[in-house]
Amino acid sequence: MADRRQRLWRDWGWPDLVRLHIKLIGRLTEYQCGDGTVTLPGGATINEALSEVGVPHDQVGPVSLNDSIISKDRWGGTSLREGDQLTVMPPIKGG
Repeated sequence: MADRRQRLWRDWGWPDLVRLHIKLIGRLTEYQCGDGTVTLPGGATINEALSEVGVPHDQVGPVSLNDSIISKDRWGGTSLREGDQLTVMPPIKGG
């Protein structure tokens, strides 16, 4: 089904799609839907992925892309690819 959808999007001149897995940790699991697989247009960024699942950016702490931490200032410029694993954690606070 996904391959067929991918071909249709290309035939209509729309961008390629990428499927990735988003794992939400801690209190962010309330935003989890289904198995965490999300389909986005090719070239989508971390910011766009967070918006797609509805996680408010002010409730996000460390973000890991394929086991590498990505700093918040790079979220808007980091493009996601097919099969990427995005792990999103709530802010870490200490006392």
